[in-house]
Amino acid sequence: LKCRSLPVGKGGYDVGLKTALARNEDGEETASFCHAAFLQHHTQGMSKPLTIHVCSSSNQAATQKADVLWRILSKDSSVSRSQIYLSLCPVLSATPSGACHSRISVGELLKHRRAQMEEAARIKFGHRSQSEYVQQCVTAMTMATVKFELLSSPANHTIKLSVTSSPGACGSDQGGVQDSRSGSFVLYNYARLSTLWQHFNKDVTNGVYPPLPSVDKIDFALLSDEAEWNLLFRYVMEFPCLTRESLRSDEEIESFKDGSRLNCSLNKVCLFLVNFSRDLSTYYSRVRVLEEPVAHRYAVVHARLYLLQAVKQVLHNGLSLLSIEPFDQV
Repeated sequence: LKCRSLPVGKGGYDVGLKTALARNEDGEETASFCHAAFLQHHTQGMSKPLTIHVCSSSNQAATQKADVLWRILSKDSSVSRSQIYLSLCPVLSATPSGACHSRISVGELLKHRRAQMEEAARIKFGHRSQSEYVQQCVTAMTMATVKFELLSSPANHTIKLSVTSSPGACGSDQGGVQDSRSGSFVLYNYARLSTLWQHFNKDVTNGVYPPLPSVDKIDFALLSDEAEWNLLFRYVMEFPCLTRESLRSDEEIESFKDGSRLNCSLNKVCLFLVNFSRDLSTYYSRVRVLEEPVAHRYAVVHARLYLLQAVKQVLHNGLSLLSIEPFDQV
């Protein structure tokens, strides 16, 4: 590690990494050696392979041993072996008070969340809960909920999830237990905006409102509510900056120092979407966007619609970063 100027300590290789055995005392190949052989086999023919090791925090030391063995045993020492690490902490089931119990598998988590979504569907739709459309929504909501739960914490933080009790209000303090309603809350607010546009387009077709004019004809000074400018400046205009701070481009990843640890702050995207949806929900519940169809108020309605069109697009882009497909209906 010293000869190759590889980082050791915080942000690099474990300071306790002293030896990496290729064979044990019985002459059998170690797991680290087999891992190194696997890496060698799957990167043959690549001139400058970049390897990203995605591993649990408890398995990082073993992965680093395989990394070192691969470097030592490689026949072509001139080939660049850039390797970086993304370390993930465990997911634990917990009580609402925050007391941890045991690790939970992704299968168990999906099973619990699916059951909760099924129960919510039965309460809302009754016998129609078994329809194909509702079941598709249940599946999508389950996946969105789990994604938000797992991505809302930094990768190097242990995630505590409550799988048996009903969560509190979105964003509430649950003793360090991850809020399982965040994903559905964001999707709900996106669907509200989609429904708003459906109502507006229907009213335009029926002659209630005139069509939306081009943006250069909109007087945005008519947006007199402070919450409207808060949505614009704090969220819509800040989103590009958020993505630059939270994500890493291919070029940035390739520029990482060999042996360093990768930080990808998708939790910032999740927090942004939840706060965005909370402020949007407060505004939308208080302000009637589609006012009475009176001619002298059309300009205000159109200005608000353009603002909410931008809000809807940012929510969609944020969900896309998490590979979540939003709903167009509440």
